[in-house]
Amino acid sequence: MPCIRSEVTDRKLFETNQHLDAPRAARVYGLLSIATYSPALPGTPPHPGYPSGHTTIFNARAMVLSYLFPEDTKIFQKNAKEVAESRFEAGIYFRVDNTVGLEMGEKVGAEVVKRAQQDGADSPVSW
Repeated sequence: MPCIRSEVTDRKLFETNQHLDAPRAARVYGLLSIATYSPALPGTPPHPGYPSGHTTIFNARAMVLSYLFPEDTKIFQKNAKEVAESRFEAGIYFRVDNTVGLEMGEKVGAEVVKRAQQDGADSPVSW
């Protein structure tokens, strides 16, 4: 799904002229990068089966992108669900893997958004 990948983030930054604001663009990429999964144990694949790693990451990033670009929230959410469904239909994951992955991704994304709302970067600049 292209919605969560960097080319779509690049496009959204360009469409909203945020690509001209280096700190703002860096913040977008930074928030997206912390909404991803990193295994705690060495040698663990970055795509666990339960919960579905792909589904978790895509939904976490969809939550962050929805915060950053609220006008496209429905598209981001739809694409995250399509990622989950495509993995199920391909026989890669069980339904429960995706259900829990979507729930976990939502929680992770919500925590990233909560932190983003507290960092002061969305406040107007006062001189």
